[in-house]
Amino acid sequence: MFFKNRLYTVTSSTPLALINWTFVLFLSLILFYGASDFIQYRNKFSDLTLKAAERVRSVLKVTTDDILTIMKDTELIYSIDPLLESKFTYLKEHEGIHSKILHPPTEDVPAEFQTTPEKVKYWIEKKGGKELLEEEDIKTIQKFLDLLKERERKHPESAKMLESVLSPEKYTRRIQSLETEYVLTEKNDYFKVFVKEEGPIVDAYATFYRNHEDCKGCHGYDKENPILIHFFRDSQLEIDQGYREVKGILLGRSLSIVGLTVLYFITYLLLKKSIQLEKQESNESKEALVASADVLSTLSSPPRLIPNYIISPIYRKSHALGGGDSTQWINFRKGYAGFCLQDVSGHGIKETVLNIFASALSEKCKINETTMEICTPSQVFTFMNDKLLEFCRKVKTYNYHFITSVYLLFNFENKDITMSLAGHPFPFLIRADGKLEKVGKAGFILGQFTSSETEKFFYDTSITLQKGELLLIYSDGLMEQLNRKGERFFKIFNQRIVLEIANKDPHEAFNIISEESETHASGVKYEDDISFLVIGPRPEDKYKTLRIMSGDVIFGSESMRLNQATAIDKVIDLLHKNGWFVDKMESVRFVIKELSEGFCSHQKLDQNTCRLELTYILHMDIIELKIGCGGECVLQKDLPSGAGFYDLLSKWNGRLYALRRLVDEIYLNESGNICWALVKKES
Repeated sequence: MFFKNRLYTVTSSTPLALINWTFVLFLSLILFYGASDFIQYRNKFSDLTLKAAERVRSVLKVTTDDILTIMKDTELIYSIDPLLESKFTYLKEHEGIHSKILHPPTEDVPAEFQTTPEKVKYWIEKKGGKELLEEEDIKTIQKFLDLLKERERKHPESAKMLESVLSPEKYTRRIQSLETEYVLTEKNDYFKVFVKEEGPIVDAYATFYRNHEDCKGCHGYDKENPILIHFFRDSQLEIDQGYREVKGILLGRSLSIVGLTVLYFITYLLLKKSIQLEKQESNESKEALVASADVLSTLSSPPRLIPNYIISPIYRKSHALGGGDSTQWINFRKGYAGFCLQDVSGHGIKETVLNIFASALSEKCKINETTMEICTPSQVFTFMNDKLLEFCRKVKTYNYHFITSVYLLFNFENKDITMSLAGHPFPFLIRADGKLEKVGKAGFILGQFTSSETEKFFYDTSITLQKGELLLIYSDGLMEQLNRKGERFFKIFNQRIVLEIANKDPHEAFNIISEESETHASGVKYEDDISFLVIGPRPEDKYKTLRIMSGDVIFGSESMRLNQATAIDKVIDLLHKNGWFVDKMESVRFVIKELSEGFCSHQKLDQNTCRLELTYILHMDIIELKIGCGGECVLQKDLPSGAGFYDLLSKWNGRLYALRRLVDEIYLNESGNICWALVKKES
């Protein structure tokens, strides 16, 4: 259970799982080889006695066969003893089988002749051996006897194997024990073979009956008292040695298991601690990434309502949290609005932080802090690049990070859009007839190059959208996304979608591009972020202008004079025809009245010199109002005595602040002589 818990409760951590399974593998191998060695030696020990018995029987069989063969040839009869002596020595040295010949006592042979050499010599000289042997045989036997004597002198222990003569009592007991304690395994006219096995001990005798005629005088001619050929093997020492080997092997295996287990636990605990710290850091990084992404999302504000132009929602799709694309709507106090789309290389906490930094810079760099003038898009990128370069080179992890960006500046008074590119894809201008054009001029990426490395980094391009035209701002992920056939989205966009969105309003174009993009990438995993928005102009021919002076209204030609209330009613009547709610229409009425009075509000100004223009358009359920002094701002005129500039400015700002609660957006131009207000039907 202990190892089970270790093995399966942390399988989600790959390093821990690897450690666990490696430990199991090595432990299994050690146990396998230990069990294999144990089985191998157990089988060896169980077979040891059996093999020893078989070997002893085999030796007895060969020995008796050799003796029988020799006995059939009387000329070789005296080679039996040298044959056995050589074999016994070999068996002892190589197979651990102890052997000897046990002779019964011979009554008619003196005691000093009981050893084999003397006994043979005694038989030849005293018992008629000369009559039975040829001269050459006697010479051969004499050489053998001399050899035995020499060997006895040099190796007394070896000689004793051939001179063991039992006393009558011992001999009798030995013969009796063969009949009662041993098993008779073979019998013929000359031999009987007895075997006894007791554990690791194998004890065997071959009884050699000397009833052959040529045996007369050789230890006496005695049919009843055979010579004993004894073989003895004790495997206990071998078994003990084997057990010692097994114990050593098993001890080594056990020590290996203990060492492996200790190493495993040390490694496991250290690695687990490391993984816990890494997991904690990962969780903290993930939380930081989520928090950073939230900050970035807060900074990535959606487009606001602005005069002259319609801006679609921002489409943004990301395969990962953080990094990637971000959008920034830039607010100005007067006359302008900006939009910045940024694409950071990579995803993660570092890239998100870099994106946040860049977003903050795009807001910070919108005004030249020295001149306090609004920066052009190229100037914004110049300032951003210097700051990003300084940041990326200061923090080593950002050495190879960069940002591509497009920056748009909307000028409400001139009705144009100024843009600059920083390594970003060219925006597309879709003409009313469906033609597709790239706009802008290529600039360098942000955060990698200094101004000394190139003459000019960034360029400004100004355009004014005409009726039916659209401007598509996008990140590279949109046009680069692939379908299942490996085709880029740009291919179908250029061939078909451009014609579908031509002359459409930005919201319709946005919906078409979004649906086509989703369909194109269906079933395909795409790893880059996708962002885009569509910009289009309000129809210029739908704007209407009213001129107001001294409380009278001139609509169209100067010969037609209407009072202010009637002029405002014309705007309200338009809203009424389009189904606006009463409270919303009353809000618009109040806004027009307050703005009109705001420009000519100071009690000591000559009302006859204050001329106003009211321009309005109702388009896509949004009323856009533009009220101005006809090019002559009240705040710029010479004020009469007693009319303080800051007093008037304070009252005007207070009026605008109050109106903000009734409109969706309100703007002033830089000169302060034009005010724009936008109100949604549903807001």
